[in-house]
Amino acid sequence: MRKTSEIIKKRLEDAGVRYWAGDNIANFIMPEEHEKLIDELTEKFEAVLDGLVIDRHTDPNSMDTGRRLAKMYINELMAGRYDPAPPATAFPNEPDNVTNEKYEGMLVVRSELTSVCSHHHQPVKGVAYIGIIAADKLIGLSKYTRIAQWCARRGTLQEELAMDIAREIMKA
Repeated sequence: MRKTSEIIKKRLEDAGVRYWAGDNIANFIMPEEHEKLIDELTEKFEAVLDGLVIDRHTDPNSMDTGRRLAKMYINELMAGRYDPAPPATAFPNEPDNVTNEKYEGMLVVRSELTSVCSHHHQPVKGVAYIGIIAADKLIGLSKYTRIAQWCARRGTLQEELAMDIAREIMKA
């Protein structure tokens, strides 16, 4: 029986799609495969713990750690690879009914990010400041943070992350 990761990899390769650490591959993963990936990774993380000579059978702090690591990678640290982009609806920048003013100038959004270094697979925490110059259309301010966090939740480098965030905001 082929591993779930191999099935997904074949799907990506057949479609000619790159699957580097910083790429989103959500469109190539079936809903039921999410949990199967966690199961597959659990075994691999257990092998890493065994290789580190950690008693995961009787040490109460290490029991089920392989599964916790697998879930953390798929559902948290690397979720930006496996989850689709957050929805971001643009709305017209029109004068409001009270002041008859519209957004002008620059808006700044601060977003706390957790990412994973694609070289070392260590969590990296940081802050992104996103400057928005008001145009004819805007997306809600909270959406900028969601997009930035979604981009960060995959393997990346800081320089790549800044470009990924900018590209995804422009798409939105």
